[in-house]
Amino acid sequence: MTEDPRRIAPSDLPRLAPKLKHYLRSPLPSWPDIADAAARLRRDLGISIWLWKEACVAMGREQAAVAVAVITTMESEAIGNPSGYFRGMLVKHIAGELSLDRIVWGLRRDFDHERYAAGGSPLTAKGSIP
Repeated sequence: MTEDPRRIAPSDLPRLAPKLKHYLRSPLPSWPDIADAAARLRRDLGISIWLWKEACVAMGREQAAVAVAVITTMESEAIGNPSGYFRGMLVKHIAGELSLDRIVWGLRRDFDHERYAAGGSPLTAKGSIP
């Protein structure tokens, strides 16, 4: 079975959502490390423990962590209330209308584009989408 290149590796998430780095306890995080960091970060975003637990059950802990990380990459004016936005993401997930893979794809594309525009290599980092 080949790995879907749109899927994110746990080591990529802090690069794409830098605010998550401050909550990590390891420089090379695993998925449990990412989920634990997102659980701490969600408090600072105002996402209740009950909503977090609901999302973990419905989406899985990894996807809930990705959703929290994605929220940190958005302008606060665009999302308004992070807790409300997270709830909206959960509702869309339950309805089958949320594609975190597509959102992460966009974050990677934007990150790689900004790095290249700043004089970086046009070659993407290992694990990044070409």
